[in-house]
Amino acid sequence: MCSILAMMVLTVVDVCGRYFLNQPIRGAFELTEFMVVIAVASGLASTQLSKRHIAVEFVVARMSPRAQKVIDGFGYAICLGLYILISWQAVVGAQTQWRHGITSAAFGLVFWPFYLFLAFGCGALCLVFLVDLLTLLQGKGDQG
Repeated sequence: MCSILAMMVLTVVDVCGRYFLNQPIRGAFELTEFMVVIAVASGLASTQLSKRHIAVEFVVARMSPRAQKVIDGFGYAICLGLYILISWQAVVGAQTQWRHGITSAAFGLVFWPFYLFLAFGCGALCLVFLVDLLTLLQGKGDQG
């Protein structure tokens, strides 16, 4: 939430400075990009733990409980696989950024810690998907 608040304040100040004083904040767009990574990656696992990710259940809600569990399990498995790939590529990206010393144009901030933050957030989400999948396979999964 702090990251989102900082993004909002930065954007408001940047827009006001741009239109009223003709002086935008240098690097505001880059800083916003970094804060988006922090906001999104830090909320992924906790949102899945509370089952608050967006789900379209128009058709699935009308199916039998067994069919719903099969679809949930399939979804957890696909999401687990995709987020493992995202985590892995974020680590690879962090290594590449670190090795080449790539920094942001406006402030000279290094990119690699944000890649690692993304990898950590996605990795935590993978653990939650794994627990959800194993719980479902053991027959302990809830319906909502």
